[in-house]
Parts: sequence; C-alpha cells; structure tokens
Amino acid sequence: MSVRPYEPSDRETLSRIWSAAFAGGRRPKNDEPEIRPDSPIFVCEREGRLVGGFRIHEIQHTFRGGSVLSGGVAAVAVSPDRRQQGVGREMMLWAIDYLRNRRVPFASLHAFSENYYRQFGYECCGQKIEIRCDRSALNAERIAVDSVQLSASDFPLLEPCYSQFADRYNGMIRRTEWWWKRALNSDAQDRQIFAFGDPVEAYAVVKFTSDFYVDQKIEECVWSTRRGYDALMALFAGIAVNRSHISWFEPADGPAIHSRLQQGCSFAVKPAIMFRLVSLAEALQSLPVERNGEFTMQIEDALIEANRGPWSIRCSSGQLQLEPAQKGQIRISERKLVQALFGQPSFENLLRAGDIEVESRAAAREAARLFSAQQACCIDFF
Repeated sequence: MSVRPYEPSDRETLSRIWSAAFAGGRRPKNDEPEIRPDSPIFVCEREGRLVGGFRIHEIQHTFRGGSVLSGGVAAVAVSPDRRQQGVGREMMLWAIDYLRNRRVPFASLHAFSENYYRQFGYECCGQKIEIRCDRSALNAERIAVDSVQLSASDFPLLEPCYSQFADRYNGMIRRTEWWWKRALNSDAQDRQIFAFGDPVEAYAVVKFTSDFYVDQKIEECVWSTRRGYDALMALFAGIAVNRSHISWFEPADGPAIHSRLQQGCSFAVKPAIMFRLVSLAEALQSLPVERNGEFTMQIEDALIEANRGPWSIRCSSGQLQLEPAQKGQIRISERKLVQALFGQPSFENLLRAGDIEVESRAAAREAARLFSAQQACCIDFF
C-alpha cells in the first residue's frame, strides 16, 4: 500500500468512498472536494486501486495563553470492501510521519472509536459536557441585555466574544474566516444566530427542528460574561416552550454543572478531541516557563523513536532547554504526556491515578509545575 497527494483524477472514486462513510451513500451534485493549501487531501492505493482517503487541516489551537499548531486529521475513510485490511492503519501511520517530518507539535482528530486511535498514540484531552433539560426545568429570568439576530456573514461581530471564551481553554481552534463559515454552516443557511450585548457578550447558534414537543439541540453557545450566559439560559427557556427537551454543550467548568443541577436535567460527559504528541521539542517550546527547575523524563512512544529520550528538561530565565539524559526520573507514555501538556487531566491527576512512574518526588513536583492543571476543550468538530 502507498499514500500520496490527491489528484483530480481521484475525484470519482474518493467521492464514492467519502459518501459511503459520511453521507449514507448519497453523493452531492457537486462532489469536487475543496482544495486548500492549509488542508491537503491524501489518498491510499492498494495494488493500483484507490481504497481510502483523508485530509489534514493546519489548525492553530489555544494553548496555555498562546497558540500551538496541530495537524487535524479528518475525513478518514476506507472503501467498504477494503475495511479491516490495514488501510486505515497505513493512512494513520503515514499521517503521523508526514507531520513529524514537518516538525508539527501535535496531531489532532475527532474519533469514531477512541480505542482505535489510541493504538497510534492519540488520547482525549479535556472534557465537553452535554446538558439536557426538560422544558419545565428551565426556569430563567429575562436579562436586561440587548439582543439581535445575526447571519453567518456577521461573524466578525462574534469574534471578540468567541476569542475571550476560547482563551480560557487549551485546545480551542483559533478560527479563521474558513473555520467561522464551517462552524456557522454558512452555505446551508439553515442556522439562526442569537447574539446578546453590544459588543456581543454571548451568542447561540440554533438549527430549529420542524416538529413540536421533540428534542431541540443548540448547535453552539459561547459567552464571555456571566450576564451573557444568563441571557442564553433565558433564550433556551423560551425555545423550550414548545419542545420536550433542550440540550447544549459546555466545557467541564461551565456554569450549568454547579448552578443548574436539578430534577429534569441530565449531564453527560461526551467524547473530547484527541491529540497526539508528534514533535516533542516543538511541543515543549510552546510551554510558558514561569519558574526555574529541572527534571529528567523517559517517554514511552512505540511509533516515534525521536520522542523517547531519556531527556533532561531544564527551565531557566524564562527559557526551556531539552537535552539528552542518561536516565529518566519520570516515566510516562506519549498518550499521558499529551494530556499533561494540555492540562486536563493534569500531571498531578495522572500521577495520583498511577499513570506515571516516578523515582524522584522532587522531579515530580517540578514536572507538575511545568505541566500545570488547566481546562481543555474544543467545540469545533472536523
């Protein structure tokens, strides 16, 4: 098997593969894939036949007060008659190698099966909570804040609110215009956007169901102030009047989990975005260094030998130095390290759970300071 860049002559076959995987076999009238330099498409061939395809988005994520690059692996699909024959594995290994050669710090994806992708070193980072309330459980007072309905082309008005929200978490996408159009589904024009405040303090994206007394899902809700959040709750209460239930997503530290626990509301942890450590040096250089310290670490990474070490990690004068060491005081897998880097679960939580081996408590304290606990979340799906 071999993997190569997409060519126009691949259109017919790749369209069939993608439609079988993601569209119930229905092919759109215009099935020409969108070609963008920051989102190349690749295909897998076996014995001269195209049997799979995927693309890799170039994504900037929020990361500990700054940004970090990931290769977002998406649209991974294999022809139905070639599944469970190693095609998916070949594409995943190739993608990791592709990103490693370009010294991209992380790979990322949304999984159809988390356990499948764990064999390639991916792990869930952060949490996303689905809140589902019946209409009688949503008692919210109206908030004295201006409201307006916007269209997808008005996304610049939403950007400051989204940026403030995103900067509270690691792993959020720093949205370009393309990501905004994708999030608001601007081509379909079937979403309504409700915004509160001037400038915007909160907004919700809703695709209304056509039937009464059924579940209504909120596509996206974002807030930068508590007043904005309360305005969203009042909106949801109004929407729920002729629905049976209403549901929306919040990060794990969202207000609902500590202020709306009551009969008629349920809270469910939903699958989070998965990250994979690709280039250790680039990932560590993205960390803010706030105090001096030093420890050594051995990384268990079955696929990327260059990550393994052991390594000496020295923080001094705001700089991080990574050098080979003779022995690791800390032993950690690549999957647990990527979680510690994004901060949820934190290094300390992983240590308490027995997922990290340490020979030195002092080294563990230094690592816990560098990989401090932070909230992580990604509300975009790709």
